[in-house]
Amino acid sequence: MRKKNRNTVALIPARYGSSRLNAKPLKKIGSKPLLQHVYESARDSNQFDRIIIATDHPLIADIGESIGAEVVLTDVNHQSGTDRCAEAARILDEFDLIVNIQGDEIIRNWTGIDELFSMMREGIFDVGTLACPILSSDELNSSDIVKVVFDKMGKALYFSRATIPFVRDLPDEQWVSNFLFFRHIGIYAYTNRVLQDISSLSPSGLELTERLEQLRWLEHGYDVGVVESPMWESMGIDTEEDLKRARMEFQNG
Repeated sequence: MRKKNRNTVALIPARYGSSRLNAKPLKKIGSKPLLQHVYESARDSNQFDRIIIATDHPLIADIGESIGAEVVLTDVNHQSGTDRCAEAARILDEFDLIVNIQGDEIIRNWTGIDELFSMMREGIFDVGTLACPILSSDELNSSDIVKVVFDKMGKALYFSRATIPFVRDLPDEQWVSNFLFFRHIGIYAYTNRVLQDISSLSPSGLELTERLEQLRWLEHGYDVGVVESPMWESMGIDTEEDLKRARMEFQNG
């Protein structure tokens, strides 16, 4: 089947060490390691001309190669997935678009990805990303869920672990039913030139405060475009609790 979006490469950064869940890409969910679920989701989406796993550890590289993936070994000292992707991208052929897919998120519904590609090819924004509606107060109040606000043209105004915006005249239990909040989806699209540029930026105050690298880009004046994806469906694995929940879901079919 012909791919819908030509000349597009997906990079999957997969780090071995993690403060909350060590060796995360190797953790089994069902019969497969997490990394395999992520890779196969990207492959089966039929959206990319090339899919590359960028890792810092030979065990992860071995898993990637065993499932037929292209693998690049990168420096163990990278502080972010963006930096890891930037190193891998330096050895690639020229592509129109690079998409950074989180190595710890199993994507089940890629709704919005075509719109993301279209937006980026218009050349209005330096970086493109996705957002989906927040449907519950638990999501809204969780600091693990990153919220985003953007203007009418789709330009990101701010990302935060806090609830943004603040609804002044209603009790917080009524916020979700009276205002459309958005959860940031951690997929990024950019050209290789922009990727190399943003990976060389120094950390910013907002980034270090919220522990969100995309705030570095905003503080340095880069425009981040946001595409709404109302039907997006994915499963993020950040903690041991997330892993247990994912295993239960796969076990129950």
